[in-house]
Amino acid sequence: VVPTMLPTAAPSQSPTGAPTANPTALPTPLPTALCLPGQYLSSAGVCSDCGIGTYSNVSQPPWPTECTSCAAGDYMISTGASACETCASGKVSSVDRSSCGDCDAGTFVNYTAQSCAVCPWGRYAPSAQDDACLECGEGFHTAARAGATQCSACDAGQYSAGLAVNCSVSVAGTYSGSRASACRDCPAGTYNTVPASDTC
Repeated sequence: VVPTMLPTAAPSQSPTGAPTANPTALPTPLPTALCLPGQYLSSAGVCSDCGIGTYSNVSQPPWPTECTSCAAGDYMISTGASACETCASGKVSSVDRSSCGDCDAGTFVNYTAQSCAVCPWGRYAPSAQDDACLECGEGFHTAARAGATQCSACDAGQYSAGLAVNCSVSVAGTYSGSRASACRDCPAGTYNTVPASDTC
């Protein structure tokens, strides 16, 4: 008997499922804050009012993360400000820009240094001035080296060229009236021998 080979089943491949990609969620945009002028965007993502002495005038993104301090010479007493107020003439703003204070006569407001500065030689301030003191002009004097509060006329027989602490005395052979910027020589045919003369 011829041996017969047992039939062998052809191996069948196991079905393989097509790989399925995991579903990915579409990114959801974060809610956008809408701040107003006078506000800033806090670290928590919330619009908050600017504090006293500060401001923000930004009206569209990107929102500031902090407010700006009022400039020297300005102040703000309210929260949520979009601008600061300017101190009145002769006043300076406090360090925290929450108020303004007075400078004294004989001084001026130095906005750069944010302080009251004393009037220098030849200048004066009957009340505190802005940025600089007043010039004491020709024929006048301050009588104070610094911090002068008035500018007084020179007497007859004296003079000043301006920005003077004291008036100068006319020498013999010259004369001057009051408020003079210089002395004059005695006219021809006249003379004087006394300093500080008002006539010849």
